[in-house]
Amino acid sequence: KKWIGYTELQQELVEKFQTRTLNPGSDSLEFNQILKGYGQLRLFYHFQSHHNVYEFSSGLNFPPKLSIQFDSSVLMSDLHFEYMKFYHLMTLLIGSDFKVNEITITSGSRTFSSNASVYFPTINRTHDRDYPVFPLGLNLRFNDQGLPKFPLEAFSNYYLLEEKERIIFTRYLRYQRMKSDEEKFLGFFRLLESLTTKSSTYVEPESLEAFLKESKACILEKLKGRGTSRDIKKLISRIGRLNTMKYNTTKCIEDFLKKLPAEIRISIAVTDKDVQNIVNLRNNITHANAYTIDDRELEKYTSFINVLLYLALLEKIGSHPELGSKVVYRLDGHHYIQNHNY
Repeated sequence: KKWIGYTELQQELVEKFQTRTLNPGSDSLEFNQILKGYGQLRLFYHFQSHHNVYEFSSGLNFPPKLSIQFDSSVLMSDLHFEYMKFYHLMTLLIGSDFKVNEITITSGSRTFSSNASVYFPTINRTHDRDYPVFPLGLNLRFNDQGLPKFPLEAFSNYYLLEEKERIIFTRYLRYQRMKSDEEKFLGFFRLLESLTTKSSTYVEPESLEAFLKESKACILEKLKGRGTSRDIKKLISRIGRLNTMKYNTTKCIEDFLKKLPAEIRISIAVTDKDVQNIVNLRNNITHANAYTIDDRELEKYTSFINVLLYLALLEKIGSHPELGSKVVYRLDGHHYIQNHNY
C-alpha cells in the first residue's frame, strides 16, 4: 500500500461509490504492463462493500492486488520459484522484506479449483521499512516529495533477464538479511564487482580469429614434433581467449561512479579517491589479512557500496541512474555517507 501511494484512481473510486456510478469490472485497473514473452502484470483494486445496520456502518474497501497472468501454463512445482522471482524484484523497490497478506492462484485446469490460496514461509527476514525506497509514483494525487515515477517497462526488462543475471537480485536480498557487517560488505561488493566489470581486447577479435584460421596449418607444420597435434590446436584456441583483458576492480568501480549524475556524486561524502581503500579492505577481509577499521568506517563503506549497487541493479532493468539517484537517499544507512556540506 505504501509503495502505491494515494492515487487519482483511488479518489475516483471513492467518489464513484458515493454517487453510485462505480463499475467494479472496468474501474479497478491502476496499470497493466506487458511482460514480453512472459505475460502481463496488473495492479488493480479488489472491491469489498459492506454494511451492518446493527453496528451502524457502511462503506467500501478496495485493497490493491498485484497479479501476473502467464502466457503459458506454470507447473505447481514451479509456483514457489515464480513467486520468489517477483518478490525479489519488489524487495528491491521497497528496500526490505515485506508482508504478503495473500497469494491467490487462478487456474483454468479442471484438476484444481479455479481459485486457491498458497502459503510460503519466510525466514531471516529483514526489518519492515516505514517507507519504500523506490515507490511506484504513478498517477499520484499528491507528490510532495517530488519522487520520480518508477518506469513500468523495468518489470518487463527484469523478466527478460537470463536466470544467471536475474539471480543477482535474489542474492542482493540474501546479503541484506545478513547480520554480520563484514559479510554484508563483502556480499554487496561481490555483486557490485560483477555488475561493473569491464573488459577490452588487444586486437579486433574478428581479425585475430581470421588470422589464426589462416595460419593454423602453418603453425601446425612449424611446431610439428615439438608437441602433439592436439596440444598445438589447444594452444591456438587459447590465443583467442588471451586477447581479452579485464580492467581491475578499482578502475571499474571508479568508472561507474564517474558516470553517475554530478548531483549524487556531490551529495555523498565518499569519492573516487576512497575506492582504492575500499578495495583494499575487501582484499584484507577476503584473505584474512591483518587490518583495523572502526564500526563507523565499515558502515560508511558498506553504505557507499550499497548505493552504487542499488543504482547498478536499477540500471540492469533499464532504469537510468538519473532516476535512481533521486531515491537512493532513502536506502538504509545512507546517512553514513551523506555530505552535510552539500
